[in-house]
Amino acid sequence: MDGKEPEQRPTLRLFSAPEVKLATLRIHEAAHQGDVERVRVALDAGDPINGRDDQAFTPLMIAAAHGFRQLFDFLLSAGADPYEGFEEPGHALALAIYAGHTEIVRAWIARGLAEKMYRFCPEIVVQGCGSVEALAREMERTQQFVFWWD
Repeated sequence: MDGKEPEQRPTLRLFSAPEVKLATLRIHEAAHQGDVERVRVALDAGDPINGRDDQAFTPLMIAAAHGFRQLFDFLLSAGADPYEGFEEPGHALALAIYAGHTEIVRAWIARGLAEKMYRFCPEIVVQGCGSVEALAREMERTQQFVFWWD
């Protein structure tokens, strides 16, 4: 070397997401690892359940893409919106289908149908299984549902 300091070059930023807060990145990092407990802690600390990361993915989308069924179920029960970004090609259902995670696809469909059934006839939950989540699990397990009229 000639004794001169190396020229300082500007730092290259791989992405720019000023609206993404550190807390949002924390929940997404935990989601990428399928870590339900760390996601729960992040939510308890105030991280937004439907917050988007720098790639525009929500924690639910990440769980669907990786096939993390426990995390997927937890996020739905904690209030994640399964229809967030539904008009986009990277929504949770599309990601699960593309990655071949059929158990996530079945759970997503059962949950959606259970919610619609509950809105139509709340007694199916009130007098039946006790919650929309329980109805969705039962529909997924048995691949059927019972509908009755009083």
